[in-house]
Amino acid sequence: MGRLGRICFVLFLVAMLSLGSFAMGPVGAQGKPTLTIQGFGGLVDHSLMEAAVKPFEAAYGIQVIFTPGANSSAHITKLEAQRGHEPADLDLVDGGLWETAIAQGLYAPTPAAQAPNMTGLYPIGRLHAGYGPAFGLATVVLGYNKDHVPTPPTSWFDLWDPKYKSHVGMFNLDNTGGPMLLNLIAHVLGGSATDITPAMKKFAQLKENDPQFYTLSPKEVQAFAQGDLWLAPIFNGQALNLIRSGGPLGVVYPKEGAIVDPLAINIVAGTPHAKEAAMFINYLLRPDVQVQFAQLSGYASVNEKAVLPPGLVAETSAYGKERVSRLFQPEWGVIAAHLNDWVKTWDDTVLK
Repeated sequence: MGRLGRICFVLFLVAMLSLGSFAMGPVGAQGKPTLTIQGFGGLVDHSLMEAAVKPFEAAYGIQVIFTPGANSSAHITKLEAQRGHEPADLDLVDGGLWETAIAQGLYAPTPAAQAPNMTGLYPIGRLHAGYGPAFGLATVVLGYNKDHVPTPPTSWFDLWDPKYKSHVGMFNLDNTGGPMLLNLIAHVLGGSATDITPAMKKFAQLKENDPQFYTLSPKEVQAFAQGDLWLAPIFNGQALNLIRSGGPLGVVYPKEGAIVDPLAINIVAGTPHAKEAAMFINYLLRPDVQVQFAQLSGYASVNEKAVLPPGLVAETSAYGKERVSRLFQPEWGVIAAHLNDWVKTWDDTVLK
């Protein structure tokens, strides 16, 4: 073979190896894959990194990285847009949007044989049969600024009290907390997720209190910390983070009920690393990892064998069978099916 022929042969080998590497996805040290998680950002991703990712990497030599976080709706949009060129191996969503992703074929099943720790979860942690589980339980509670609200509120309907005018907040519907609270208010007023009209009419009346609407939870936390916001629904992990930093925030579980919001993890359809992704899910559900995640995030564990310290139990509303049984569980499948219609009605009646 001449010199030119040898050069062409080497270039051919390089090209083929490059194509092979691309087809198999990112590969880390010693030929092991790199798992990419489409995360939430902020508190959840940080807690996962410390509680699960770092020890998982040390145990298995598999690198785990996070792609920039966004809200759950944006996750679904991104996976749909990049179908066939999947941006991640694992996806995190909440607010029941796993139902939307599964219906669109964006998630692959999670084999129980590869993630046996799924069998030890509370029933609420077992989401869509055959697919990924919850890895933590968030709750939507009622937050209040103790500097401006000396007497703790007791009801979701305190949001409509005129004495809080210009200082009340509400999730927008592109924050997963919005549809969940809309579902709860509909339930209290005699409706349901299939009859959302009573709740829409009630929230249209909230305009009289000049509310602040939030898409991003960190913006809401900032408003509480600065004293602009006095009363609003808030995720308990975000609330706990502000309380631990010395912020003037108190939380109550309204008499109509707090709302449970499972944080779900699923394998992305089309990933070449489904086996390793299932290994990570199984590791994340270990009782000791669940305890560590709860301590860092404030979100409750889903493994029945995870025993939380007494101080943490007081801070984590969705811990234990008895507490979970008293939380309102949104109608996830119905919400997923009707959310687009809800958003249109919300925009026309509540935001205008």
